[in-house]
Amino acid sequence: MYKKILLILAVILVITAGLFAKKLARDPHTANNPTPCSFPVRITVGNASVDALYGATQAEREQGLSRKTSGESMLFDFRNESNKRPTFWMKDMNYNLDAIWIDKEKIVQIDRDIPKPSGTSPTPTIFRPTMDIEFILEVPAGFAEKYSIKVGDNFSFKKNICN
Repeated sequence: MYKKILLILAVILVITAGLFAKKLARDPHTANNPTPCSFPVRITVGNASVDALYGATQAEREQGLSRKTSGESMLFDFRNESNKRPTFWMKDMNYNLDAIWIDKEKIVQIDRDIPKPSGTSPTPTIFRPTMDIEFILEVPAGFAEKYSIKVGDNFSFKKNICN
């Protein structure tokens, strides 16, 4: 009887440890995964939709789209920050961007075709909003024109769970 109880307890312990290890492997905020989690988000802006990375932490915002391949987008979240007029720069960017500034679920400013650093202009371009914002959506240059995005258009997003 004693051996059966020990065996049952051992099985329960192994199952519990396995479930806990699986949770740690999926949880981006554990010590097992020290890199910040970029949550895929689905964004609707005007009449267009785009999938983007999500940056809410300082580390995620500093990395941004630097060194990414062309075609990627990122939503930066400033709702919990005191600085509502953040400054951005194009350090280590590989493609030009449109910057779509958002406040209160509306587009309030669009900066189009912000240039990446180049051999003739190695100093990164610096840009910032002219008013307080909650979000900035960085998309490949030409996105705003292609989808007729304009100031006053609606904005929404749905954050998914990290893989």
